[in-house]
Amino acid sequence: NIGDPSRLDSKSLYLYFTQLGRCPYCGKRLNINNLHKECNIDHIIPQCLRKDDSLHNNLVLCCSTYTSIS
Repeated sequence: NIGDPSRLDSKSLYLYFTQLGRCPYCGKRLNINNLHKECNIDHIIPQCLRKDDSLHNNLVLCCSTYTSIS
């Protein structure tokens, strides 16, 4: 979970804008004002397979999508 508003960092904002403000799996619009409450950052390739925490291996997902795939 992104956590509290102080954790709303450049990484999550960058991902939000590169994804055009939408969850890449379900297409739901992400609310930038509630990003820290409603969204999670997930790895495209799981970290158990590859220790890559770069921007290219991360997505911002809405909580409903995140809970259904985890």
